[in-house]
Amino acid sequence: MIQQLSTNSTRSIISPGYSSTLESIFPPPRIVELSKERSEQSSVYLLPLNQIDYLENIYIFENPKEVKRFLLSNTDLIEILLEAHEHIFRIFGHVPICLELHHDPEEDWNELFIVIKSSYKPEKAIELEERLFNEWFIRISNEVAGRLNFTEEPL
Repeated sequence: MIQQLSTNSTRSIISPGYSSTLESIFPPPRIVELSKERSEQSSVYLLPLNQIDYLENIYIFENPKEVKRFLLSNTDLIEILLEAHEHIFRIFGHVPICLELHHDPEEDWNELFIVIKSSYKPEKAIELEERLFNEWFIRISNEVAGRLNFTEEPL
């Protein structure tokens, strides 16, 4: 929270023991205009990057560079992954969810796995996996075949 010290002062308190001028907090208009112009020109290109950054907040990327590279080559999977975590939480509860890229250089294939980490007993975990498949994954399976899959693993 920024509080102005006085009506005639440009100094602000950001947090106890730290003060700064407003200019250091808010960039001069020229910089803002250049940033705005740049973002308007490249927003189509930045959108997948921004979405991937968001995905990093809801998934644990096991091999981040490879996962990001794969998602940039398969941008249609980004929306699916945004939707997936909602279905997973609804069925499994709030559990850690990882993204792992599996690669076979001899067969030349890559497949992204959603790995659901849970503490359920094996029978219950299988039941929940089947439910997730039937309620969500079956609808997208043809669209993502060979590129995206999911599994459950114990914590």
